[in-house]
Amino acid sequence: MTRQVWYRSALGIYLNARAPPASVPCDSGMRPALNDGVAWTPAHAHTEGTLSISGLARHMRNRGTACRGTTLIELVVVLAIIGIVLAAAWGWTSLVTMRKLQNAAFMLEGDLRWAQQQAVSNAGNGPQVEVCFRSNGYDVYTTTYSGSDVLNVNYSTTTPSIGGTAKIRSVNAGQEYDTNVQFTLPSSGTVTCDGATGESAVAFRSSGQPLFTDTNSHAVSVSLNGHTYHVTIQPITGSISVSSQ
Repeated sequence: MTRQVWYRSALGIYLNARAPPASVPCDSGMRPALNDGVAWTPAHAHTEGTLSISGLARHMRNRGTACRGTTLIELVVVLAIIGIVLAAAWGWTSLVTMRKLQNAAFMLEGDLRWAQQQAVSNAGNGPQVEVCFRSNGYDVYTTTYSGSDVLNVNYSTTTPSIGGTAKIRSVNAGQEYDTNVQFTLPSSGTVTCDGATGESAVAFRSSGQPLFTDTNSHAVSVSLNGHTYHVTIQPITGSISVSSQ
């Protein structure tokens, strides 16, 4: 036997001993020798009388990649992807929360402006318009007052006329705004609602000014999931604005 043939035979025997049969699963710790699952034989070690370098390279490549486990880099990449997905989900949830909060705050601002306009539009009859807050929403009432102060400059000098209170708008949680939104009235600057017993109201005179007992501005807080917007009413001009501070 020549030295070249001996080398090829020895190499084939070694590789055949190292290669598991094709039926061995990947998780057994053994790796197939060839892509086609055929066990290595001395015949694979030479082609037409020469040493098969391509066959040897294919064998060594298969041994390293056919059934390899998870590397640290792959694990880090997967964890990074999971982190990105979770961050995106949290950001989307926060965005939805802020949108719901903004919708409720600007809706209240619009209704307060509308109530103010209703009070001004019927100034000749001396009405007062009240936005009365309840636990699950609020209602807007017009109230015609009698007494010496027909323009409601001084709230204490007027009394509601019998049958003069009418509900002109109703806003409900879960319909016009999210159920979890909370409206919190200021500690001062509100009056007792004449349209509903036991409720507090933000009221406007027929001049358009808010019916405050002082000269300070007052704000209704609109809150959702730890975030708060403020709908602020100015005492003299009756200007109404929304802010996140």
